[in-house]
Amino acid sequence: ASRQKSMLGSSHYMERQVEFAGMLSDDEDQNPDFHNWNKVKIRYCDGASFSGNVKDELQNGTKFFFRGQRIWEAVMDELLVKGLRHAKQAFLTGCSAGGLATYIHCDGFRALLPKDSRVKCLADGGFFLDVEDISKQRTLRAFYSDVVRLQGSEEEVFALQFKHGSRPVLLSS
Repeated sequence: ASRQKSMLGSSHYMERQVEFAGMLSDDEDQNPDFHNWNKVKIRYCDGASFSGNVKDELQNGTKFFFRGQRIWEAVMDELLVKGLRHAKQAFLTGCSAGGLATYIHCDGFRALLPKDSRVKCLADGGFFLDVEDISKQRTLRAFYSDVVRLQGSEEEVFALQFKHGSRPVLLSS
């Protein structure tokens, strides 16, 4: 609930524009490989990398709507209307939870674009390993299992795991 009124929980509190630099720069000298590509950077906002799709609101003293998948789809629809649907080259990226969103949505992003377009997806962080920590516990598994259940992200997580040959373990008890 504390994030709900911050840039970590609502785009209302984020900067309206962010200047791209490095691999996202439009400057050919600074970014010879991707300077003229269409670029989409996924920012952290919804707590589940834009994969949540809960039907009803959650009320626990305040109202929460875990519908990040719907937000993702609405943003993509808007970008397609603004010209992304004609992109010959498109670059999807994000960091931390935005990086995880890049993993989750890369194939779907690709599917939105013309078949002959070149698409690259780069997660700058957001690789959360399901391994034992120093205390011999799978802390991230427990944490993300709760996030997946709360956000209703099972379908997206399972699809990603199966596609890449993993067993779906995130929701196991």
